Amino acid sequence: MSEIGADQSKHQLILDAVKDKSVENQEQESPDKKIEIVVFSMAHRYFAFKGAGIREILPYTPITEVPGCPRTIRGIINVRGIIESVVNLHTLLEIEESPTSNRTRFILAQSEKILSGIQVESVEDVLSIESNHIKAVISTLPAATKKYALGGGELYKDHYVVLLSVKKIFTELLQ
Repeated sequence: MSEIGADQSKHQLILDAVKDKSVENQEQESPDKKIEIVVFSMAHRYFAFKGAGIREILPYTPITEVPGCPRTIRGIINVRGIIESVVNLHTLLEIEESPTSNRTRFILAQSEKILSGIQVESVEDVLSIESNHIKAVISTLPAATKKYALGGGELYKDHYVVLLSVKKIFTELLQ
């Protein structure tokens, strides 16, 4: 390949990477716009999803295990006669699991045409924040968490909250 062709190819790769990054972050809002987030905790850490991707928050009900499912799927639950899968976020984020309690919840999330429950230890709050309060992903996050993170910040009671992408989580499940 000629030097000009190699440069064009290299530039195209850079442009494609920038395009991918902008598509990945296309949900980011203008700096002064408010967004809703659902803050939840797992393994003594705080996480959140953008409210736009959340259909509802459900109390814990027993999960029916499905033989042959990958470890990333806990099983299924019945939501008013509709069967929904339950994502094992602990496995995806590679964090320690804790036993269910009266605070355990399912966050019913949707991204594009995928709808699934995500089990969390507790839902802490639903907040309306300015989008400029969400900063870039910090370098000290574990790699498994970074993979699904959109950003983070001190968004809840002076605690660092990692904003996770429902789309990235569901995309991973489809692979």
